[in-house]
Amino acid sequence: GSSFPVGSTEIEFTAEDDFGNTEICTFNILVEDNEDPTITCPENITVVNDPSVCAAIVTYDAPLTDDNCGVASVNLLSGLASGSLFGVGITTVTYEVVDISGNTAQCSFDVEVTDSEPPVIDCPADIVLNIPDGDCEGLINFLDATATDNCGIASIDQIEGPISGSNFPVGNTI
Repeated sequence: GSSFPVGSTEIEFTAEDDFGNTEICTFNILVEDNEDPTITCPENITVVNDPSVCAAIVTYDAPLTDDNCGVASVNLLSGLASGSLFGVGITTVTYEVVDISGNTAQCSFDVEVTDSEPPVIDCPADIVLNIPDGDCEGLINFLDATATDNCGIASIDQIEGPISGSNFPVGNTI
């Protein structure tokens, strides 16, 4: 009728007859913990990048854990720890809880860092070309625009006007 802890407990009986002869017997009671612990991760997190960086420092609450017999450890299996610099994109963070009997459970959540900074583009200076009398256009060469961005430049495309090395008509071309 007693409560036994998880693990093995030895029980011993002694029998004695009227003449003082004794005999002892023992047996073990084995109590196993087969119940997995519980773990609850934070909800998914979405943040914008830190200024001028292609990442953000993200802090989050530790997972909540519980077990009927006690938690032995909580381990970060993948992703980054709270307070780390998470790169732009989605990082999956996975934790595992282990109870004192070796039972485990896992949970995961996503940290999404978005890039909110537009690139900075630098266009060439305006060009003025004096053409000879009688001509209505002139050949102009110019450098491409340049750009910088906290996460890098995918492309710089000219989307309007004639390309460098073209003949431009008299007047203002945008």
